[in-house]
Amino acid sequence: LTLDNIINQPIDFLKVDCETADTQIIEGAEQLIAKYRPTIQVEAPTDIIENILNKYDYQRYQHTEYNFTDVVYLPK
Repeated sequence: LTLDNIINQPIDFLKVDCETADTQIIEGAEQLIAKYRPTIQVEAPTDIIENILNKYDYQRYQHTEYNFTDVVYLPK
């Protein structure tokens, strides 16, 4: 199952924190991302995630809090 297969309604925010599966989750949500353009928070961003979100014109924002590794992506 992917998020594209199970979510059939608009979403505003997508938080991904799945212990080494973040990339696969984003890959399985491309239609959702393209259609609804949610703000996305990812615990472990990868080059693959960056490339996918760049394709959909997202901007990366890094938290500046101490020991906070999550990255937030906002649609432009």
